[in-house]
Amino acid sequence: MTKFPAYLKKGDCIGMMCPAGYMPEKNIQACVDLLKAEGYKVKVGRTVGGSSKNYFSADDEARRKELQKMLDDSSIKAILFARGGYGTSRIIDEIDFSRF
Repeated sequence: MTKFPAYLKKGDCIGMMCPAGYMPEKNIQACVDLLKAEGYKVKVGRTVGGSSKNYFSADDEARRKELQKMLDDSSIKAILFARGGYGTSRIIDEIDFSRF
């Protein structure tokens, strides 16, 4: 049997993070503003606007920990990846999806 998550409703919290590539925080501000205007709360992770020293938003461990933290946070009802890509495949096998 397929399980479907509940629909998002006003007041729900949406997490935003970069599990792979770097993205400047200013590039997601329009999205954050729109979500807030629609009545959602938004938690922006530290990987957004993280390191610009290389392609990734942070090292593998920091990106993995942040994704796990958002998946485990019962107040977060959805997670948006501000930027995904190859770096996600480097951490996905270490994620515990049991709560998800």
